[in-house]
Amino acid sequence: MTKKYDKEFKMETVRLIQEEGKSVAQVAREMDLHQNTIYQLQLQQKLNSGTLMLDSSQYFSSLLVLR
Repeated sequence: MTKKYDKEFKMETVRLIQEEGKSVAQVAREMDLHQNTIYQLQLQQKLNSGTLMLDSSQYFSSLLVLR
């Protein structure tokens, strides 16, 4: 079963890494998440903010992963 996280939780998780300089492993332990979940949250935030540009094949691959 897939867990659903609200927008604030996702933003806080990524903020801990970007602004506080914590490692993905450390945040994963603190928030009881798998490291891959955090990497996906980071990717999703970059896609949503427009800071990551993908070509069409990368875009469709990332959609499959985010699904």
